[in-house]
Amino acid sequence: MIDSRQLTATQNTLFIAIKSAQNDGHNYIDTLYKQGVKLFLVSQLPLDYKNYTNAQFILVKNTIKALQQLAYYHRSKFKNMVIGITGSNGKTIVKEWLTQLLQNEFKICSNPKSYNSQIGVPLSVWNLNTQKDTLGIFEAGISTSNEMGHLSDIINPTIGILTSIGVAHSEGFKSINEKILEKIKLFQYCEIVVINTLQNNDLTYDLKFIKQQLKCKTISIGTSNDFELQVLSINNEIKGSMIQFKYLNKQHTLQIPFSDLASVYNCLTCWVVLKHFKISLKNIAKRFSLLSPVEMRMELKQGRNHNIVINDFYNNDLNALKIALQFQKQQKRNNKNILILSSITQSGLDLKNLYNSVNELLTEFKIDLLIGIGDDIIKHKLCFKTQHLLFNTTDEFIKTYSTGKIEPFKNSTILLKGSPTFQFERISKLLQEKSHNTVLEISLNKISHNINYFKSQLNAGTKIMCIVKATGYGLGGNEIANTLKHSNINYLAVAYTDEGVMLRKSGVTLPIMVMNPEENSFTDLVFNQLEPEIYSFKLLNTFIEFVNDAKVQAPYPIHIKLDTGMNRLGFNSKDVNQISQIILTSNTLKVKSVFSHFAGSDSKEFDTFSKQQLSQFNDCSSALEHKLNYKIIKHLCNTAAITRHKNAHFDMVRLGIGMYGISGDTKIEKHLEFTTTLKTKISQLKIVEKGSTIGYNSKNKLTKTKTIAIIPIGYADGFNRALGNGKHHVLIKNSACPTIGNICMDMCMIDVTQINCKEDDEVIIYNNRKTFDELANKLQTIPYEILTNNSERIKRIYITES
Repeated sequence: MIDSRQLTATQNTLFIAIKSAQNDGHNYIDTLYKQGVKLFLVSQLPLDYKNYTNAQFILVKNTIKALQQLAYYHRSKFKNMVIGITGSNGKTIVKEWLTQLLQNEFKICSNPKSYNSQIGVPLSVWNLNTQKDTLGIFEAGISTSNEMGHLSDIINPTIGILTSIGVAHSEGFKSINEKILEKIKLFQYCEIVVINTLQNNDLTYDLKFIKQQLKCKTISIGTSNDFELQVLSINNEIKGSMIQFKYLNKQHTLQIPFSDLASVYNCLTCWVVLKHFKISLKNIAKRFSLLSPVEMRMELKQGRNHNIVINDFYNNDLNALKIALQFQKQQKRNNKNILILSSITQSGLDLKNLYNSVNELLTEFKIDLLIGIGDDIIKHKLCFKTQHLLFNTTDEFIKTYSTGKIEPFKNSTILLKGSPTFQFERISKLLQEKSHNTVLEISLNKISHNINYFKSQLNAGTKIMCIVKATGYGLGGNEIANTLKHSNINYLAVAYTDEGVMLRKSGVTLPIMVMNPEENSFTDLVFNQLEPEIYSFKLLNTFIEFVNDAKVQAPYPIHIKLDTGMNRLGFNSKDVNQISQIILTSNTLKVKSVFSHFAGSDSKEFDTFSKQQLSQFNDCSSALEHKLNYKIIKHLCNTAAITRHKNAHFDMVRLGIGMYGISGDTKIEKHLEFTTTLKTKISQLKIVEKGSTIGYNSKNKLTKTKTIAIIPIGYADGFNRALGNGKHHVLIKNSACPTIGNICMDMCMIDVTQINCKEDDEVIIYNNRKTFDELANKLQTIPYEILTNNSERIKRIYITES
């Protein structure tokens, strides 16, 4: 185990304490020891390690390298073939498709999801069953030079696959050749390497350079006769594509259920591998016709009856199941945990051992109810000790649940974990709450990435308070907060007591500061252990009176707000003596923190004033701490100030909109990931004749016949009325399509005359910083307003991406 938050069982657990720029696993040894863990791999011993009775510490110089050495040793005992995959894009897709295509011939071990990093690869290879597995398929991802050598030693593939050389993750390399040389280190002992050239920057030069470096047989895929596999034609059809290609001077045809170019090339890459394994062409064709798309993300949605629904239709093996159960455990905020599980088709175990292992996971993660679907699960029902209901097919479950023969799920966190062939998306539609086609997708991984970036800018020991007011800036307070509690955040802040109460009800236990506490909310505030911001003498005295009258256990934590020039809420500098006297005299409250706000931390023109604010805050906060005679957390920096005013970090910083990839500083935003996509679907297409008008109160008659798309988003959803009549556009098939007519309350009309589209096609309102900024600029407003204006009726989908 490398993540202390994922502890479920202590027996036979080795905790590897890893140091990173954002965190240090050594800080969690004491907590884990108290929970029962007794074995630790460390690069430094606890100062009082002799007091850890019966614990064992393995001391090494570098715990990541030690983990890699363990995996290298374990891999050396595996004598069967291993496929190693690297590239800029497509690694996980190819790995998962090969696993689907080769499961009849081999017992396969592969990376769970995209565990392809310096830590993910050794953890994945550690899962190899050297006695029972007959094939390993592992992907390796790198972001800078001198990384692949470690992964190459661990994977040591006999067959290599280079999926692409593109611009993704190029920041760590001086040139494309340096990137190529680093990636192909993976193939130094391979018998054969398959090279997919689709996304190479300079196909001829790159391919020639790659082949010069490799000392083994290579099969390259491209469109000219320079390639061993030459693509002759790709014909898009209703159900996918028909590919004509020539391989080693013989012509072939392949039907695949995908039409995008990347999938065509990834399928051909897999085709070469199957041909290498001497699988018959007839068998290959049949398998590709049944190939399922790979969904590389888990989705969290609000379900009916106060349920939380987690969709994971990515793949279904024991490792993937464990990862999904860990995510379910992190998100749990309801009474029951329910798992809806299909038969597992990818496993190196015999079925009895497989489902005994599943039962162990059900017990480990405290699953209250198993819904099992599939023949294999039914045949091994005696393996399950957890309460369970079993069904032969997805149809059978849906019919049984829909007709009320099963008591409806309520107040539960429901994980749907199924192989693609079981079509669990149909179950998800049955269980989820809203069916509005307009959805707001929020990437939880990207939020974590952004938090880690800002952590990397802090000095060791500096705390982080995350601002989740206005339901997490409109993105969903409960879901965001439940992600933050697993990101080693120290504090949360909300605007009003009701927001804090909601977080407590959803299972958030982090300390929460309430920035605008109102007198009539004091009871709820104290009952839910929320901590008020105190900004005036009236509020201070009223709260002291309440705490005394209610006989609340003292001292109760509060946060003192100072006004250093914002001229909003807060005490003035001259008030410090009186504040301290009242608090010391009452003996009822304890000041947890003292803070203030920069007025313009994101702007150079305010830098002189910001320095004045910093100086004033430093003097006042230090004076308050001195008079109270105990340590107080001091914080002044908001998102922009974290990177622009590093001398003002004090004991804690406040991170708000930066979590979502928005900073205001283009240099900083290069390091951040935009987290949010607002999208919808075309409801209807219409041809509107010349001379007609469109929508309410339209005075503009069409000067020519147009094709319009009606989409289900309007000003009630936050798509502002000022964006109508061609003043803004949306994206359909990567083409900018302008609005036409006025924006309605629930829908709007888009001019799609110039593009080929159909009903139910996806429409992007924004999905990256560029499209988001365009929207904000058209409305002449700030990013905060765009995010918070997203209506509650828009369905939020929370995604964890692999």
